[in-house]
Amino acid sequence: MTTKGFTLIELMVTISIMLIMTSVVIFNYNKFNDSSLLGAFAYDISLTIRQAQVYGVAVKEGGASGQMSPISTDSFNNFQSAYGVHFDKSTPEATPLTLFVDENNNGSYDNGETVIQTYKFQRGINIESLCIANNVSLGNNPCTFDALDIVFKRPDPEAKISGTGINIRGHRFSNGSEATIKLQNSSNDLHKSVVVEQSGQISVQ
Repeated sequence: MTTKGFTLIELMVTISIMLIMTSVVIFNYNKFNDSSLLGAFAYDISLTIRQAQVYGVAVKEGGASGQMSPISTDSFNNFQSAYGVHFDKSTPEATPLTLFVDENNNGSYDNGETVIQTYKFQRGINIESLCIANNVSLGNNPCTFDALDIVFKRPDPEAKISGTGINIRGHRFSNGSEATIKLQNSSNDLHKSVVVEQSGQISVQ
């Protein structure tokens, strides 16, 4: 009587194939998960910029000290404040993104101004670079900024784009025609960009 079954070599080959297939599936799933997280985070950033635009153009009320006014009073009404978002590449573990009230209306984030909300980047996502495009050339690399500000103020729906960097003459560059916030995952193999045009258009690429 002959008993049929698998030989040791056949079992080893089958197990090896299963291990390879499992590894491929897990690798692709992790990469898909990282890509989804990075894309979702890029859209969250674009929504935060849109929030600043709505506050600035539709004029969310702020007080003389920059605090949000819960009660409308003649002595506390201030509808002249600009609103913006501040990106800081040098603080990836702290608060690289800040939604703020531009109390002195200088188009940039300064110490002491009212912070509406701060955002921390999660799961290893970080800012790869901050770029500002302009008709005036910034040299061969417009992505040398350490900090970037995008501010909106009524009645103009356009964005006021400015940035600071040690490689920028005068350390501050204003009147940018386009801002690009480039993001990357912890492995630096996945990238997304949030592009803000001077016209106020916001897109994720």
